Order: sequence, then C-alpha cells, then structure tokens
Amino acid sequence: MVVKETIKPCLREMFLEYLKFDSVFRKLFVEIEEKFDIIIFGGVVRDYITSKTFEPRDIDLVLYSNSPGMNDLETILYSYYPDNSIKKNQFEGYKLQSAYVLFDIWLLENTWAFKQGLIKASLDNLLQSVCLNIDAYAYHLTDMYFIRNCDEKGLPEKIDFLLKKNPFFNLNIIRALYLSKRYNIEISTQLRDAALNFFSSDKQANQEAMFLQKKHYNKIVLSKNDIANMLFDNERSHLK
Repeated sequence: MVVKETIKPCLREMFLEYLKFDSVFRKLFVEIEEKFDIIIFGGVVRDYITSKTFEPRDIDLVLYSNSPGMNDLETILYSYYPDNSIKKNQFEGYKLQSAYVLFDIWLLENTWAFKQGLIKASLDNLLQSVCLNIDAYAYHLTDMYFIRNCDEKGLPEKIDFLLKKNPFFNLNIIRALYLSKRYNIEISTQLRDAALNFFSSDKQANQEAMFLQKKHYNKIVLSKNDIANMLFDNERSHLK
C-alpha cells in the first residue's frame, strides 16, 4: 500500500513556478492532470531532497490512472507540440522538448521493469523499478507527497544495485561512478566488481564510456583518468 501521510506541497509549488514562463507546457500539464495522477521521478526529486533547489537538466514524469480508457496521452501531447518536439522511444514513453527543459513522460504500466514482469506494476513498487538505489526517489505531484516517504531517507550510504537487470546497464555503471564523485559516496562491492568487469574485459569500454556520457549528459563528466583513479587505483590498494 502506498504510504501517504503528510502533505508536502513545496516541490509542487517549485515545479509550477518553474513552468510559469512556459505557457504551452503549463497548459499541457493542466490537461494531463485532469486525466492522470502525475509523479515526478528520479534525480530531480533526489536533488530537491538534498539541496531544496529545483534546477533540472531533464525531468521524468510518470502518469498513473485507475480509470480504464485513459491511455490517450499521445493525442494530448501532439495537440500542444509539433512532431519535431516529441520523440517516442522503444519503451512506449515520450521525450518532449519544452521551452526550457527536456521531459521524459510515460505511463506507469509501461515502466520497463513492470513490462518485463520483473516487478508487479504498482505505484508502490515504482521505487523498486530503478537500477540504482540513488535513483529511487519519487514525488506525487498531484497529491503532494513523497512516495514511501523517500524524502526522509536522504542519500544512501553506498550506491548499489536495486534492480541489476536493466536495458541501460553500462550507462548505469557510468552514472554510478559519476554520482559517487558528485555526492562523495562510495559504490558497493558488487557495483565496483561490475564496473571493473566492464572496463577490464572490453577493449572499447573507455570509448563507450565517453560516448554514453556525451549522449546522456551532453558533455564528459568523467575523464579516463577519473575512471581509472576511482576503479583501478582503488582496486590496487585493496590488493596490497
């Protein structure tokens, strides 16, 4: 059962304030919310919890409805944005470039882990559907509460796998290393082993790591030296 105790409106207020000068997306948001509950998911929520700021690079929105026949999301999106602003991905989600930020929008039931049958599809299980524990943050924008009271847990002591099976496994290894550096948090032994295996067994791993960073972050956030220092120097120190 979804934990829903204290109403916490601040993040919703910040989200709507952010949309104040984006009249098109704000109208879209209002129409979507007439048919779906809207959940803001992942890094934006984590960053708000840790710093109480709202400066998103991109925003993940998960839509949920108990009512049948409400899967007309595509019609709503295209009524506000031209084709070149929206891209549909292989997981039946949508990338939408608004005036200020990139949105990833998808229906709850289309969450990858749910579609694969790895976890039962439910709002309560959404936080268990991510690859890394440092991404397990979600805020119910419509009803204004943090799912599973995730705001009270802060950051994890170590970055670790939650659901190791993931279509973007290598990217998540890179993300784990970057977030470890950014938040000054260690990665777990099993995550370090996975990273070592990736970089030790694949001659093209460094090139792939650079490519994945550019594609995901639009820049290099970890140099080859950063990766070597985080993994191999640390590994050698363990072996001594």
